[in-house]
Amino acid sequence: MRASAYLHAGGFPRQRSQEDRALAARLRRYGYRITSTDTVRVLTSGRTEARAPQGFGAYLLALGMESAVAFER
Repeated sequence: MRASAYLHAGGFPRQRSQEDRALAARLRRYGYRITSTDTVRVLTSGRTEARAPQGFGAYLLALGMESAVAFER
């Protein structure tokens, strides 16, 4: 995103998780075009002890727990 759009929308809000979604929603309200896609691949941390209790780290931890339960069966 352009820095001017980021600044116009007020940047990332101060919240514990999903701040990216909140910023995208605010940008949409201001009329910026947001494109969502699953064709762009990114690398991310595999860290399960993350700062956001409902963020991606929690999701990874839950996946790990599901895998451990399935493996035990």
